[in-house]
Amino acid sequence: MKGKSGGGYIMSDKICSSADKVLEVFLENAPMDTSHHRMVKQQNKCGYGLQGVCCRLCSNGPCRLSPAKPKGVCGADADTIACRNFLRQVAAGSGCYTHVVEN
Repeated sequence: MKGKSGGGYIMSDKICSSADKVLEVFLENAPMDTSHHRMVKQQNKCGYGLQGVCCRLCSNGPCRLSPAKPKGVCGADADTIACRNFLRQVAAGSGCYTHVVEN
């Protein structure tokens, strides 16, 4: 669906609004869970995890940082923990596509 400015597409809160209206209606009424359905069910997230300051890297944790506790057991601060979490997610995501490189 075109925006009023004639620009790109408008995204709905549920599923993307695009040329695939038939597929969108099918997925909304399908008797199965899609990633969109599962995302709605997981809306109650931990406040520490939403901020990226929850570390579950070692067996001493999980460490949850706050203004009263600015460092984890290992001495990592919020920036270090957020960076570690991001790098692990990038490595895991790129690791899923190694089969593409092999072919």
